[in-house]
Amino acid sequence: MSWVHTKRKKVKTEYGQYSGMTLIEVIVAIVLMTILVMGILTALTNQITLLSRSKDITITSFSNQSEVEEAIENIKINSKFSNLSTWKNTINDYSTISNRNDSIATEGKTGNEVELYKMQLVDSKGKTTRVYLSPSLASDENYMIALEAKEVDILVDNDSTKTVALITGSSTPTVTGRYTIEGSNYYASVCKWYASIPGVINPQWPHDYEQILRKVQETGLEPTYGTVDLQNLTDYANRYVIFTVQPADGNGIRGAEVVSKSILIQGVEWKDGNFPWADKNGNFIFDGFAVDKDAQLQYSMINGGLDYKNFEVNISDVEKMDIKNSSLFIPRAIDGQNIYSNNIYLNVNTGNDYEKDIVTTNPIDWKIENGIHFANKIISDNQVSLKTDNGQIVMYRFVELDTDGKAVLDSGIPRLKNPGSFNFEDIYVAGPRIYQNLGSEISSLNNIYLGAYGTGKGFIYLQPFSSINGANILLEAEEPITIYNSAMTLQPLVGDNSSMNREITLNSIKDISIRSITGLTPNYIKGNTLTKSTIIFNTNQNISVENTIFKDIDVSLLGNSIFRGVSWSENRMLSVKDGVVLTLAKLSDGTKVNNIGNLNLGNTGTVKFANSMNEDLENPLELTLIDIGTNQMNITSNYGRNIGYADASTSSFVNGVFQNIGSGNTNLEYKIDITDVSNVKDIQVSFDGSQTLTVTGTLNNPTIPVSATLTVRDKYIKDKNNMPVEIAIPKPITITN
Repeated sequence: MSWVHTKRKKVKTEYGQYSGMTLIEVIVAIVLMTILVMGILTALTNQITLLSRSKDITITSFSNQSEVEEAIENIKINSKFSNLSTWKNTINDYSTISNRNDSIATEGKTGNEVELYKMQLVDSKGKTTRVYLSPSLASDENYMIALEAKEVDILVDNDSTKTVALITGSSTPTVTGRYTIEGSNYYASVCKWYASIPGVINPQWPHDYEQILRKVQETGLEPTYGTVDLQNLTDYANRYVIFTVQPADGNGIRGAEVVSKSILIQGVEWKDGNFPWADKNGNFIFDGFAVDKDAQLQYSMINGGLDYKNFEVNISDVEKMDIKNSSLFIPRAIDGQNIYSNNIYLNVNTGNDYEKDIVTTNPIDWKIENGIHFANKIISDNQVSLKTDNGQIVMYRFVELDTDGKAVLDSGIPRLKNPGSFNFEDIYVAGPRIYQNLGSEISSLNNIYLGAYGTGKGFIYLQPFSSINGANILLEAEEPITIYNSAMTLQPLVGDNSSMNREITLNSIKDISIRSITGLTPNYIKGNTLTKSTIIFNTNQNISVENTIFKDIDVSLLGNSIFRGVSWSENRMLSVKDGVVLTLAKLSDGTKVNNIGNLNLGNTGTVKFANSMNEDLENPLELTLIDIGTNQMNITSNYGRNIGYADASTSSFVNGVFQNIGSGNTNLEYKIDITDVSNVKDIQVSFDGSQTLTVTGTLNNPTIPVSATLTVRDKYIKDKNNMPVEIAIPKPITITN
């Protein structure tokens, strides 16, 4: 008999009878139910997985579309792509998208095929999206959108005249973008809000702005006013915002993007604070999400290293907060010294207890993940290093403080310190400097390093009256370096001598700009008078320098540059790398470039003029022909040109036509003009490969000499129309057999 006893449990059924299930039946039922449930769960799991994959595909598609639009916008704003006919020659200048494996390339064309330019976007999972652009098709497209955005503006509390939105009062203002569309056909409006990069005081559209909101509004058949409110104003405190509208018709064709005026979102003034803090939520405001005042933070800043990867502060007896994903803010009145004596300043007293400097003999070494916002002074005998992994470094102009150490406000806006007749040249004198407290300063008797990294975020920005002074200075950024009315100098140190090299180096993947606000002191770049000093501008993008004095320092340009109203010292050299273009221009007030020092254009450095040589340059560039024999002369220049760049050769003249001097690589041209060539059989011009030019001739009638004019010009000295400037004085010569 089996050890399993089968028993029936009597259960009354709906029919009044008793029934039951054996243990085997129960087990079988459980198995059947399990199979059924597992099937349902499997189906649900597959459905959930499908939904998840669909979500990922949708997100990726929208992400790719957004990046495609960004890529196209990058091309539109690139000046080298402004003319379709130039695309074929500037393919390699296409700007890639951040964090993408982007490329642009030509596709082969034969017969009636058109040339295409390919943008390839590859996401993190390997999905590839390709977009092909055709200049030929674009130039043949006759479709014109009949829609236009008008009355694009920003209203603060429904007032179109206000340019500041104060968010420090008892109530928060409303900031609204408004527009209307004129034209025909069904349309939608693509509305965008942009905010300026934190710390930029004079943001230029569109370079200094980042998109913060994109919204598509369906507006139907009838043009109407549209509005888009900007929410969460505290997220954009102390930044400028701009509103743009771009209409799109029923075919999806977009019209022009129209830009509003800018509005300042004025938040709490942080620069008058008395302790450093780390901003955790990126809203530029000291609030509950920021790391609070802590002696450990301050001590680490001044007397040791500060590394976001391993730094924590106590916020209670049991809890700690790190400073990861934070920006560091250093206000004007942190605990420091306002009366001190050192090798940079002597017997300094700021005269204000609320203005205290960071004075230390220890190295300064800050590593911050996001931005460093610096509104103080570092006075150090040791090395200073400030580095961000994903953010900007900004040095601020100081604000006026009242007797309580708080910022003086004008209509809610902090008043900046009035410089009066301040001039950097007056304070950089022999020996310890005169103390000034108009803007942030980093001064060290050792090297100074500022490194800002992070695509889209890693820029360096010096507000007016900032100064950086050290033995050597390195500013390095993934985004632009921008300097306004500030100073950078190399400190003379005991033991320095003329055999040593000191450098200021500006390295940027993007533009490097030294700008000037009208009415403020010129920028001032000064070398060490005891050593060989050089400032190096290193970028593959644009270099722009205006209203700047270079004193006791050589200047080396490694990228295309424009200099407006600058000057450099006598016996100092401004060098232009081979293949690089330097454009010279006067300031709006007529101030010319004062090239009292030397200019070195090497083999193929190019100089262009925004207006003309006479208008833009104090001392004209000259080629000189010096007679050393009969129709034999040496060529010299006053701008460091390598005259012997070409190989030796001889060529026959073509009347009135410029031809190369020498063969192979050449940078000079000659021209011979003869009024009557009837007696000329041949004229040959020989170059010795060094600097000597010799003209010989064969005449039909040797007894009758022929008068001619020889002109030499530089192929790389050009006017505003990109044509060579004839800077050599034409030289009369006589041709005989």
